[in-house]
Amino acid sequence: ALRDAAAEPTRIAADQWAALGSKLNGLEAAVEQLPLQLAELDASISAVQDTVSDTVSQRAMEGRQAATQAQAQLAELLGLLQDTQRVTTDLQQRVVEREREQVSESALRQAVAQEVSQAMLRTQVDTQASHLLRHRPHP
Repeated sequence: ALRDAAAEPTRIAADQWAALGSKLNGLEAAVEQLPLQLAELDASISAVQDTVSDTVSQRAMEGRQAATQAQAQLAELLGLLQDTQRVTTDLQQRVVEREREQVSESALRQAVAQEVSQAMLRTQVDTQASHLLRHRPHP
């Protein structure tokens, strides 16, 4: 029994040593996997960087295209605005000319009406004078 009691610490130490060896073997296996895992991580990081770079480039190109299209649309709208202003100015000038023509026509009508009225009055006076001259008493 004394021998068994004396051997007990050695057996416990041997068990602990075996457990430690097992853990060490697990750590060695994990350490052996580290280069592979680091390479995979590197590849993943490179793939993400490439994807981000491609996405940024794509978005930048789309932004430039959108800006170019917006610029073209703005230029077109500016042209339409200038055309509208020209047409509006032309129409305003036509309205002013038409109003002048109407004023001139109105003044001309008034002048013609006045001439006709005066001519009719002269004709009436001439007719009455002629009538009076025909029917006047002879001295």
